[in-house]
Amino acid sequence: MIPEELLKNLKSGLKALGDPDRAVSMQAYMKDQFTYFGVSSPLRKKLQLELFPQRGDVTLSYYQQFFEIAWQEEAREMKYVALDFARKFLMKREPSLVGFFEPFITNQSWWDTVDALAPNIIGPLVMRDSSASKSLMQRWIQQDNFWLQRSALILQLTYRDQTNFSLLKELILYRQHSREFFVRKAAGWALRQYAKFAPEEVLLFIEENPQLSGLTRREAIRNLI
Repeated sequence: MIPEELLKNLKSGLKALGDPDRAVSMQAYMKDQFTYFGVSSPLRKKLQLELFPQRGDVTLSYYQQFFEIAWQEEAREMKYVALDFARKFLMKREPSLVGFFEPFITNQSWWDTVDALAPNIIGPLVMRDSSASKSLMQRWIQQDNFWLQRSALILQLTYRDQTNFSLLKELILYRQHSREFFVRKAAGWALRQYAKFAPEEVLLFIEENPQLSGLTRREAIRNLI
């Protein structure tokens, strides 16, 4: 099945499953920025399970082409399909995919897509190359776009005890005076995640940096007190 045919089948399936009332509530939850079919996550994933190809049938070209055409669809659920597809068939030994995915961080962005793309797709691609991951996060945190800043802060969420905490602290301090909600919350989220493995280190960092925003501090220690 070619990417266009897969897209057509998924789109028609989602339309058939759509609930207009749910679509209204989903759009309201996302501040009416996007349109929805009104399909719940379990139903969408069931359809994906039925229609997604076998791993052996997904070449690099197929992978990139399907992601691109699904992302261009208006209904927000198609972004979720693209992200689930990218994660399911992630080719961790294809470093070129970092450059492929990066532009989508700032394309029709909101927390729902950024929070899937950065830690769950791009993060694993650079995890084995500490130099590349460090360079990427340092570059993103310096950008004016706050979705890239947020991505820098949450890229390591899946790294668990392998998180480069020194780098994370550097990134947080670089944006310590940010007034952007999504950046301040991301800093706290990243700290809270690492606190599962090194709570004393996180608490010490919080104590030594009282200038951090209240939101960042609350998010960081939420599960520690």
